[in-house]
Amino acid sequence: MFSVLCLSFATLFIAQANGHTHDDLSRQYTYSVQLDSEGRYTMFYSYVKQLSILRIAVLVQTTGWGGLGISPTGQMPGSDVAIGWLDSSGKTFLQDRYAFARTTPRFDASQDWKLKGSSEEGGFTTLRFERALETCDEEDIAINFGDTTNLIYSYHVKIPWTMNSFCNISFK
Repeated sequence: MFSVLCLSFATLFIAQANGHTHDDLSRQYTYSVQLDSEGRYTMFYSYVKQLSILRIAVLVQTTGWGGLGISPTGQMPGSDVAIGWLDSSGKTFLQDRYAFARTTPRFDASQDWKLKGSSEEGGFTTLRFERALETCDEEDIAINFGDTTNLIYSYHVKIPWTMNSFCNISFK
């Protein structure tokens, strides 16, 4: 059930603006990559060298939750994960988590993934967030531009019914 995606992050800068469609996001971020073969999960990203941060947007065909992780091996164990969703009132949640095993990742005491915006439209959820390349958190993985980075991703059609309840979470 796992598939591994390896990216080599490049070092370019682009300003981030608001927007939520695929075309809008393509104009706002330097790079994009479709993470699944069906076109249900696309990641957009830019490196902001002056701030040493990675800005990310994910466009996921779901009205539930979506997750993206940086993995040392392409598997869940040891992965630094961001999971986000919008609730029925439109409030957005983004959680920094750490996967110790192939189960629901634990809440990270240091919340280093920072929410920048979200939307839900036409059955798609867009989550925009960022993280420093180096956080000094033992449960985060340093991001080194120019190096290959293993990503894992996941999503579900339902939102969590509590802040810590996810439906049989596993990442691809």
